[in-house]
Amino acid sequence: SVGVAIELAKKTKYQIDLLCVQNNMTLIQEIVSTFKADNIKIHVLRPYWYFTLPNYISSKIQLKKILFFKYRNLLKSYDAFVSCKFDDLFLKKVLNKEVHTQYFFTNHGISNRKISFLDYVLDYDLFFILGSKEREIRDELGHHNYAEVGFLKPDALIHEIPKEFFKNKHLTFVYNPHWEKGLTSFNTFAEILLSFFSKEKKYNLIFAPHGILKERNTSYQRIVSKFNDVENILIDSGSEYSNTMTYTKYADVYIGDVSSQALEFVYFKERPCLFLDAYNINSNASERPLSWDLGEVISDPKNLEIALERSLSIFESKYKAIQQVFKEEMFYEDPQYSPSQLAAQAIINKLQ
Repeated sequence: SVGVAIELAKKTKYQIDLLCVQNNMTLIQEIVSTFKADNIKIHVLRPYWYFTLPNYISSKIQLKKILFFKYRNLLKSYDAFVSCKFDDLFLKKVLNKEVHTQYFFTNHGISNRKISFLDYVLDYDLFFILGSKEREIRDELGHHNYAEVGFLKPDALIHEIPKEFFKNKHLTFVYNPHWEKGLTSFNTFAEILLSFFSKEKKYNLIFAPHGILKERNTSYQRIVSKFNDVENILIDSGSEYSNTMTYTKYADVYIGDVSSQALEFVYFKERPCLFLDAYNINSNASERPLSWDLGEVISDPKNLEIALERSLSIFESKYKAIQQVFKEEMFYEDPQYSPSQLAAQAIINKLQ
């Protein structure tokens, strides 16, 4: 949402405020400063206590709802509320019904699986979609309150400088397991995968799981700590590099399960993908992520080593063309305006 805020600050005389918590304040300040968006006010919302809780505990105690109540008077002052998390709709219950605030939804990641397409979007005055593939799905579901703008996230990060993580020139895989029970590949595949790369020195691995996995999985430390000192494995349990798309730009091959980061990965360049299905999701069409069209899907950990090598050998002949077509359908690109500019203009039009 930050890129949209920056474009709104350029285009209008509205006061644009960015509301954040302590955890993401530094990144937001850096982005706003880089774009020299000096007319944007950043408000750090703090709970009634004066220390930062882990994400898992914050979500358990519904920190966001507490913040909404605490800052109710500030929130009542806005004409529009732009959000990237659908549960922010709780704000409607907090604010007096007489307060006429319009709600805009920029989405949390790329719409990739069933939860992304639920009817909660109908409670927004306007939400933003990526392109024709998503438009077809939304129209079929009766979700017509959208503006098609493209992929918003890269706009805020165009100044990010590429990083180098390994001294060698070997191919680098990134493994991005989700955190959620019944979806994550971590318990079934992670130890086998990390063990393979610890022995196979001709490859590098970036192990960058969803930020909540470490906090919610009791076996995380036991499994991962064995590989902390392996030279060709980088373990990242929650830095900003995962948020700023640094790894999805850098890696040569993507390994994951249901995360929409796979779509982010191919957005920058067509590259091999491998998907790990620990719960037989692939057999259920309604639960199958869109991203699983972009590479092989395996469910048996015994096949992992063969599948990793196969993901490289069949990419050019089988999946490169599929990814190219997928990208054209998934990501709308306007010849004149960036996605954030289009979204900002759509918000202005709606408010007028």
